[in-house]
Amino acid sequence: MANTVLVEDRLALRFSFDKRETDGFFNNDTGNNDRAAFTDVDTWRLGLRYDPTDRLSSVLKYTYIEDRGSSVRGATASLPDRIVRSEDARQHDINSLSFNLNYDINDALTFSSSTIITNANPITDRVFRTAVEKRERNYDVFEQEFRLNYTTDRAKAVVGAFYTK
Repeated sequence: MANTVLVEDRLALRFSFDKRETDGFFNNDTGNNDRAAFTDVDTWRLGLRYDPTDRLSSVLKYTYIEDRGSSVRGATASLPDRIVRSEDARQHDINSLSFNLNYDINDALTFSSSTIITNANPITDRVFRTAVEKRERNYDVFEQEFRLNYTTDRAKAVVGAFYTK
């Protein structure tokens, strides 16, 4: 992770990268995959904070997640003959862009806005003993939230609206 102040008390940049990786915990003798139950996830994040005044602050963030892996399930006690072994391979690519804005109207009243746009493309292969089921999906999600917060020594109140598509 790297944090960089571009303009003191006004503009800052943050970058982070996370990698999570496992080789799996056993060999799959029934298929061609010697990495059964592996995980390989890369997460990239970039954030920009901009505070043009003491009353207005904003944060723009971009996140990219590349998730590759598999999981293995055995037969269940209630269905011992149905699925001897199933192996799910996953391939998920997720892009997310968010923008948060906070404006202190006065000492008691604050306006907040949060916008998130996400695109996810999960692909899952389910491998049974004799068949492969491939599931591809694409999700585009838009979320918008507006809040008005009122805070004094005597009372607290929030009113807002949320929309998702």
